[in-house]
Amino acid sequence: MSEYLSVTVPFPEPRNQDERSFWAHCAQKRLAFRRCTSCGHTQNPPLPLCPGCQSTDYEWINAPDHAELYTYTLVHHVVHGSVSESVPYIVAVVMFPELGGLRFVTNLVNVRHDDIVIGMRLSLVWEAFKDGVFLPRFDKEKVEL
Repeated sequence: MSEYLSVTVPFPEPRNQDERSFWAHCAQKRLAFRRCTSCGHTQNPPLPLCPGCQSTDYEWINAPDHAELYTYTLVHHVVHGSVSESVPYIVAVVMFPELGGLRFVTNLVNVRHDDIVIGMRLSLVWEAFKDGVFLPRFDKEKVEL
């Protein structure tokens, strides 16, 4: 079950095939994004047409296991009753330089607020949620000596 946010947090309801595909990849612990096979532009969120060339041809590619912190906020306000036990929590935007700077909204886990630095390297971690779903989160990258 969820460790970072309460298990009472509602799971997003996918509205279309692209969102269902994203969550199906997450169920396999694969953070995947759509990449245009015509021009190579990587999208998040997935769109009907490539914003670079207007193509409808794409493939799903796996994101790297590492990202950089682009920006973040520490949430103290209870925006939904299901998160009342989890505040404060960190909402972050991470960036994947290897994917043309693609950005992804997520949470930072196991990181003290005082240790957060924009541009810091982060590692992808998977958090079991419920019903076989895993949530992609990011943790401070461990430096090996």
